[in-house]
Amino acid sequence: GGGGEGTERGGRGERRGAGGLGGGVGGNSGSCRVLGAAGGGGRSIASEPDPDTGQALKRNSDANHIGDRVTIIEAAVGAAAGTERFTIGHDTTNRVTADTGFETREVEVRVLDEIITKEDPVLIKMDVEGYEPQVFAGASDTLMKSSLLAVITETVDPTIRSVMENHGFVSAAYLPFERSIVSHGSSGNSASSPNTLFVRLDQIS
Repeated sequence: GGGGEGTERGGRGERRGAGGLGGGVGGNSGSCRVLGAAGGGGRSIASEPDPDTGQALKRNSDANHIGDRVTIIEAAVGAAAGTERFTIGHDTTNRVTADTGFETREVEVRVLDEIITKEDPVLIKMDVEGYEPQVFAGASDTLMKSSLLAVITETVDPTIRSVMENHGFVSAAYLPFERSIVSHGSSGNSASSPNTLFVRLDQIS
């Protein structure tokens, strides 16, 4: 699945986020990652289990002169280390699957807490085609890091929402013209976006 990451720049998180570390679970070709690393002056770590997509991400990063600031990890991210079957040939919708009707390859699975145990992420963007609950299950230490200001995720269910709220995050929207972040409460993502932005409560204006 797709995704990217970069520094959080807006609202009260701007000063802390600029030049920080972003993490992306589901790298794709990395448009968000390129914008984040190049525009914010920060670093990015991306997981991408598909080797062809990982190469596209590397080419994109190098073409934008930020290859030295983007670390690509060729692995899926889940609840526990191991292996999973991952679809082949579906471009941005490749995903972990147990469905034998798809052509798949075996890929390594790593845990987010292990990947960034020595890092201080500012923003995480997650797009893993429905595998988000497993990723969150392996991210409890990460979500407790005080450096982490925001998480963007495509899939949200009641369990994920509860996990985020228990770690001090609220569903929110960024208003670019006002340069502010406002809470959505428990209403979910905005009508204009397929993703949900969770922001640490103390970053809300």
